[in-house]
Amino acid sequence: MTSMQLVEAARRLVGTPFRLHGRDPRTGVDCLGLVIAALDMIGARTVTPRGYGLRQTSITNLLPFARDNGFQPVVGRAELGDLILFALPAAQHHIAITLVGKRIIHAHAGLRRVVEGMPGSDWRIERIWRHSLQSKE
Repeated sequence: MTSMQLVEAARRLVGTPFRLHGRDPRTGVDCLGLVIAALDMIGARTVTPRGYGLRQTSITNLLPFARDNGFQPVVGRAELGDLILFALPAAQHHIAITLVGKRIIHAHAGLRRVVEGMPGSDWRIERIWRHSLQSKE
């Protein structure tokens, strides 16, 4: 798997409806569902997370999601195809796939669909992960 393959798969999901805990692009995905669906599209083995809600103060149960799906922590700047875990206002956490610059692809609950755009100005980066099989491009 390369970062470009993951990004291209995620881009094909832009416009997919948002659905909390959604895992099927035909019926809707949430932010974790977007990552799972994009990984599935490129033939990666995936592990679906459980036990999270729209609002939560702890990310403890989200941390194994990245590791279980072949991503490793990164120190420094996000690169193309990395996963970023953002802390949003109102005790929300959100995972997105990075693009060039500060652009991301993510399942936007407010817009009710997967979109490509910029993170909110009040979004704080909590974690960055890179797939362990990605090659440098």
